[in-house]
Amino acid sequence: VELAEIRKAREIVQEALKLDVILVADRGFRSKDLLHWLKKVEGMDFVIRIESKLLIQAGESRGLLSRLAQWWPRRMRIQWREKSKKVLLSDVSARQVSVRTESKEKVSFNVLCLTPVKENVDPMFLATTLTTETVQDLTTIVRLYSWRWGIETFFWTFKQALRADSWRVFSCWEAIDRLLAAAHMAF
Repeated sequence: VELAEIRKAREIVQEALKLDVILVADRGFRSKDLLHWLKKVEGMDFVIRIESKLLIQAGESRGLLSRLAQWWPRRMRIQWREKSKKVLLSDVSARQVSVRTESKEKVSFNVLCLTPVKENVDPMFLATTLTTETVQDLTTIVRLYSWRWGIETFFWTFKQALRADSWRVFSCWEAIDRLLAAAHMAF
Protein backbone atom coordinates (compact mmCIF):
# COMPACT_ATOMS: atom_id res chain seq x y z
CA VAL A 1 0.00 0.00 0.00
CA GLU A 2 1.31 3.37 -0.91
CA LEU A 3 1.63 6.12 1.67
CA ALA A 4 -0.57 8.39 -0.44
CA GLU A 5 -3.38 5.79 -0.25
CA ILE A 6 -3.15 5.68 3.54
CA ARG A 7 -3.19 9.47 3.74
CA LYS A 8 -6.18 9.73 1.39
CA ALA A 9 -8.17 7.05 3.26
CA ARG A 10 -7.50 8.87 6.52
CA GLU A 11 -8.68 12.18 5.04
CA ILE A 12 -11.89 10.60 3.72
CA VAL A 13 -12.77 9.04 7.09
CA GLN A 14 -11.97 12.22 9.00
CA GLU A 15 -13.96 14.40 6.61
CA ALA A 16 -16.97 12.11 6.18
CA LEU A 17 -17.31 10.73 9.69
CA LYS A 18 -15.53 13.37 11.75
CA LEU A 19 -13.55 10.62 13.50
CA ASP A 20 -9.92 10.15 14.36
CA VAL A 21 -8.26 7.27 12.54
CA ILE A 22 -6.28 4.38 13.98
CA LEU A 23 -4.58 2.31 11.29
CA VAL A 24 -4.99 -1.39 12.11
CA ALA A 25 -2.88 -3.58 9.84
CA ASP A 26 -1.32 -6.99 9.47
CA ARG A 27 2.31 -7.96 8.94
CA GLY A 28 2.34 -6.75 5.35
CA PHE A 29 2.82 -3.29 6.85
CA ARG A 30 5.91 -4.22 8.84
CA SER A 31 8.33 -1.64 7.45
CA LYS A 32 10.21 0.34 10.08
CA ASP A 33 10.10 3.28 7.69
CA LEU A 34 6.29 3.02 7.60
CA LEU A 35 6.13 3.07 11.41
CA HIS A 36 8.32 6.19 11.37
CA TRP A 37 6.17 7.85 8.69
CA LEU A 38 2.91 7.09 10.50
CA LYS A 39 4.12 8.32 13.87
CA LYS A 40 6.47 11.21 13.12
CA VAL A 41 5.30 12.52 9.74
CA GLU A 42 1.54 11.86 9.80
CA GLY A 43 1.00 11.74 13.56
CA MET A 44 -1.34 8.79 12.98
CA ASP A 45 -2.07 6.21 15.65
CA PHE A 46 -1.62 2.58 14.66
CA VAL A 47 -1.92 -1.04 15.78
CA ILE A 48 0.18 -3.16 13.42
CA ARG A 49 1.19 -6.79 13.73
CA ILE A 50 4.96 -7.04 13.44
CA GLU A 51 7.49 -9.82 12.97
CA SER A 52 9.24 -11.40 15.93
CA LYS A 53 12.58 -11.07 14.11
CA LEU A 54 12.58 -7.28 14.40
CA LEU A 55 15.76 -5.86 15.92
CA ILE A 56 14.74 -3.53 18.77
CA GLN A 57 16.06 -1.48 21.64
CA ALA A 58 14.10 -1.93 24.91
CA GLY A 59 15.59 0.12 27.73
CA GLU A 60 19.26 -0.83 27.88
CA SER A 61 18.75 -4.11 26.01
CA ARG A 62 19.15 -4.57 22.28
CA GLY A 63 18.19 -7.69 20.34
CA LEU A 64 15.47 -9.58 18.54
CA LEU A 65 11.95 -8.79 19.67
CA SER A 66 11.14 -12.47 20.22
CA ARG A 67 14.10 -12.91 22.57
CA LEU A 68 13.69 -9.73 24.60
CA ALA A 69 9.90 -10.06 24.98
CA GLN A 70 10.36 -13.34 26.88
CA TRP A 71 11.58 -11.27 29.84
CA TRP A 72 8.77 -8.71 29.90
CA PRO A 73 6.44 -9.08 32.89
CA ARG A 74 2.96 -10.48 32.24
CA ARG A 75 0.33 -7.77 32.72
CA MET A 76 -2.92 -9.67 32.08
CA ARG A 77 -4.61 -12.62 30.36
CA ILE A 78 -7.07 -12.21 27.53
CA GLN A 79 -8.87 -14.22 24.86
CA TRP A 80 -8.24 -13.12 21.28
CA ARG A 81 -9.05 -14.23 17.73
CA GLU A 82 -12.66 -14.24 18.83
CA LYS A 83 -14.14 -14.44 15.35
CA SER A 84 -11.81 -17.13 14.03
CA LYS A 85 -11.94 -20.87 14.36
CA LYS A 86 -10.03 -20.89 17.61
CA VAL A 87 -10.10 -18.64 20.65
CA LEU A 88 -6.72 -18.42 22.34
CA LEU A 89 -6.16 -17.52 25.96
CA SER A 90 -2.97 -15.49 26.02
CA ASP A 91 -0.69 -13.74 28.45
CA VAL A 92 -0.18 -10.10 27.53
CA SER A 93 2.96 -8.11 28.19
CA ALA A 94 3.92 -4.70 26.85
CA ARG A 95 6.95 -2.48 26.62
CA GLN A 96 8.09 0.66 24.86
CA VAL A 97 10.74 -0.10 22.26
CA SER A 98 12.62 1.76 19.57
CA VAL A 99 13.97 0.81 16.17
CA ARG A 100 16.19 2.47 13.59
CA THR A 101 14.85 2.98 10.09
CA GLU A 102 16.88 2.37 6.94
CA SER A 103 17.81 6.08 7.02
CA LYS A 104 18.94 5.70 10.69
CA GLU A 105 15.98 7.62 12.11
CA LYS A 106 14.95 6.45 15.58
CA VAL A 107 11.26 5.73 16.15
CA SER A 108 9.75 4.62 19.46
CA PHE A 109 6.42 2.86 19.98
CA ASN A 110 4.78 0.37 22.31
CA VAL A 111 4.74 -3.36 21.63
CA LEU A 112 2.24 -5.86 23.00
CA CYS A 113 3.26 -9.49 23.15
CA LEU A 114 0.39 -11.99 23.18
CA THR A 115 1.68 -15.42 24.22
CA PRO A 116 -0.84 -18.29 24.05
CA VAL A 117 -1.03 -20.05 27.43
CA LYS A 118 -1.71 -23.66 26.43
CA GLU A 119 -1.45 -23.83 22.67
CA ASN A 120 1.65 -24.57 20.65
CA VAL A 121 1.36 -21.24 18.83
CA ASP A 122 4.05 -18.59 18.48
CA PRO A 123 3.52 -15.27 20.26
CA MET A 124 1.99 -12.42 18.30
CA PHE A 125 3.47 -8.92 18.48
CA LEU A 126 1.52 -5.70 17.98
CA ALA A 127 3.24 -2.35 17.49
CA THR A 128 1.16 0.64 18.58
CA THR A 129 1.26 4.33 19.35
CA LEU A 130 -1.63 3.90 21.77
CA THR A 131 -0.94 3.99 25.49
CA THR A 132 -0.35 0.70 27.30
CA GLU A 133 -0.51 1.97 30.88
CA THR A 134 -3.63 0.16 32.10
CA VAL A 135 -5.31 -3.21 31.64
CA GLN A 136 -8.12 -1.34 29.83
CA ASP A 137 -5.56 0.12 27.39
CA LEU A 138 -4.19 -3.35 26.65
CA THR A 139 -7.69 -4.79 26.24
CA THR A 140 -8.63 -2.03 23.79
CA ILE A 141 -5.55 -2.68 21.64
CA VAL A 142 -6.17 -6.43 21.55
CA ARG A 143 -9.85 -5.87 20.67
CA LEU A 144 -8.92 -3.46 17.85
CA TYR A 145 -6.60 -6.04 16.34
CA SER A 146 -9.12 -8.85 16.92
CA TRP A 147 -11.53 -7.02 14.60
CA ARG A 148 -8.77 -6.95 11.98
CA TRP A 149 -8.11 -10.64 12.58
CA GLY A 150 -11.68 -11.37 11.49
CA ILE A 151 -10.76 -9.93 8.08
CA GLU A 152 -7.64 -12.10 7.92
CA THR A 153 -9.71 -15.20 8.74
CA PHE A 154 -12.22 -14.32 6.02
CA PHE A 155 -9.52 -13.91 3.36
CA TRP A 156 -7.80 -17.13 4.43
CA THR A 157 -11.07 -19.06 4.08
CA PHE A 158 -11.90 -17.27 0.80
CA LYS A 159 -8.48 -18.07 -0.71
CA GLN A 160 -8.69 -21.71 0.44
CA ALA A 161 -12.09 -22.11 -1.20
CA LEU A 162 -10.79 -20.67 -4.50
CA ARG A 163 -7.44 -22.47 -4.23
CA ALA A 164 -5.81 -19.07 -4.55
CA ASP A 165 -3.14 -19.51 -1.87
CA SER A 166 -0.57 -17.48 -3.78
CA TRP A 167 -2.65 -14.29 -3.93
CA ARG A 168 -0.76 -11.40 -2.45
CA VAL A 169 -2.11 -7.86 -2.49
CA PHE A 170 0.19 -4.86 -2.57
CA SER A 171 -2.31 -2.01 -2.90
CA CYS A 172 -5.91 -1.39 -1.93
CA TRP A 173 -6.86 -0.92 -5.61
CA GLU A 174 -5.34 -4.29 -6.46
CA ALA A 175 -7.32 -5.83 -3.61
CA ILE A 176 -10.55 -4.36 -4.93
CA ASP A 177 -9.79 -5.56 -8.47
CA ARG A 178 -9.05 -9.09 -7.27
CA LEU A 179 -12.10 -9.22 -5.04
CA LEU A 180 -14.36 -8.05 -7.88
CA ALA A 181 -12.79 -10.58 -10.26
CA ALA A 182 -13.37 -13.37 -7.74
CA ALA A 183 -16.96 -12.24 -7.16
CA HIS A 184 -17.59 -12.27 -10.93
CA MET A 185 -16.17 -15.80 -11.17
CA ALA A 186 -18.46 -16.92 -8.34
CA PHE A 187 -21.54 -15.62 -10.10
